Amino acid sequence: NIELRRAGKLVSTLDLYDLLIKGDRTGDRVLQPEDVIHIGPVGTQTAVIGSVNKPAIFELKKGETVDDVLRMAGGLTAVADRGRLSVERLDERIGARVAQLRLPEDLKQTPANGDVLRAFSAVEATLPQDKQNKRVRIEGEVARPGDYILPPNSSITDAIRVAGGLTPNAYVFGTEFSRESVQKTQQENYERALRDLETEFAKKTSTQRALSADEAAVQASQSTGASRLIERLRAVRPTGRVVLQLDPNAAQLPELVVENGDRIYVPAVPTTVGVFGSVFNGGSYLYSGDRKVTDYVKLAGGPTRGADDGSAFVLRANGSVVSARQSSGFFSGGDLNVPALPGDTVFVPEELNKTTFIQAAKEWTQILYQFGLGAAALKTIKN
Repeated sequence: NIELRRAGKLVSTLDLYDLLIKGDRTGDRVLQPEDVIHIGPVGTQTAVIGSVNKPAIFELKKGETVDDVLRMAGGLTAVADRGRLSVERLDERIGARVAQLRLPEDLKQTPANGDVLRAFSAVEATLPQDKQNKRVRIEGEVARPGDYILPPNSSITDAIRVAGGLTPNAYVFGTEFSRESVQKTQQENYERALRDLETEFAKKTSTQRALSADEAAVQASQSTGASRLIERLRAVRPTGRVVLQLDPNAAQLPELVVENGDRIYVPAVPTTVGVFGSVFNGGSYLYSGDRKVTDYVKLAGGPTRGADDGSAFVLRANGSVVSARQSSGFFSGGDLNVPALPGDTVFVPEELNKTTFIQAAKEWTQILYQFGLGAAALKTIKN
């Protein structure tokens, strides 16, 4: 919607897509001195990838359909599967959601802003999954980040090689490898865990009896706190992250075969260690190679009087967790004496009263890291 304005009046409008795709020059006027060309804000945008002649991101006018978008993309290729089309849409609750469209019935649907339409190859449609090409997104510290189509049986290292290799600042240990099938399973299990948590809360509340006004006030406060906790937990979404068992000094990624829709994010080397939870001054502190986890807890002012030291844990940059309850010697003489690593997040939970609902579900922090929710989730719940 490009407007030509002359002497304060609208003279004509030009649809650039009509010009580029159809060669239609209607509205393409000869310019005069003092003319103003006005280009308004971008409207709904939809991407088209896969077996189309001109894959790109297109801006849509009100009322334009999937059929219109395919036309702007030059139509399906000669080898496209004409009965199969998918749309990837970002859902605020569960993240990316992929739906299959029926052709030609669904061609009249109106795409939403941010939708990604994917046309498939008929050649791939006739092949088993292990023989099909894989679409993988590679981000972060690689030479050429982007979406890549890889041959069957390609590995993570193959994907990194296609993206030009790692940069000198890449932190291989902290690589985030996410998989759509894992995210779906995590989401289902996470919602089931939250339902169990709510059921436990309901049972606890129904069996409690207040003996005094003070006890009634305490129970009401506990009930409100538990409800708020569950509400915050519901706002967090599993990422589908697969923990890669890497050495902290690893220089390359494992030979794991990729699946369609996988995402690989290689971060830069972190410069901080985070300390959160029941400490006096939680936050992020500059990483120093000669410090241990306990040193960062001290920098944060140490645990508060109400801290549960025995349930503290460290979330590593690779997604793994080192817990105070593990038998690997996390504690030695009561200290968090393991060396800190770049990007560590130390979480010290509160010591919870045994009569509260939260104590009945004391392992709620485990929910966060068992479903790949990460450090950001811990901060969200704490806040």
